Amino acid sequence: MTHYHIRWADSKIDWQAFPTTEEAVVEAERLKRRDENYSIEEYDGNCERCERLKAKHFRGREFSRGELLTSPLALTCPRCSAKPGRACIPIAGSIEAVHIERIKAATSQNDQTRKQSNT
Repeated sequence: MTHYHIRWADSKIDWQAFPTTEEAVVEAERLKRRDENYSIEEYDGNCERCERLKAKHFRGREFSRGELLTSPLALTCPRCSAKPGRACIPIAGSIEAVHIERIKAATSQNDQTRKQSNT
């Protein structure tokens, strides 16, 4: 399955795969610091990075090889309409909050993706 990773110019940190370049860019723009550079890299279903980085279990549920997880921040919040890449509730400093409805929407999307990949 084709997917995308954020490659940070000055770091080897890479912890999440994205199903589209657009989702990867939204997350990279949300995370990047001033004067920080990144690129989006495309990978196929045999991605060594995902194999190394993905845990066998996530919150007690097993995920199959190559399955992508949707970040809640990649979706528009159904409660407050916060756009992708933006927190629902910005709090002082660098702390941000996300509504549970947004997390549930991402979980639902992940469940649908899992069901489709099993058929």
